[in-house]
Amino acid sequence: MARITRTALTTCGAHALFKTGLLEQLFRDGASAPIMSPNSDASLSNLGSLELGLDPCEVLPPLEKE
Repeated sequence: MARITRTALTTCGAHALFKTGLLEQLFRDGASAPIMSPNSDASLSNLGSLELGLDPCEVLPPLEKE
């Protein structure tokens, strides 16, 4: 993933590095994933949602209000 987003950043130029940009977030997440894995609560929540057949985009994270 890091290689793909790095290529996209090179293609899009400096504008892709803005904090509000999706490419910047993807690059940061891809670069930090090997060193900082998600905590067990987030992993169990995602796993449970998928096992129940729920759409992850429609499920609120734990302790987050609408």
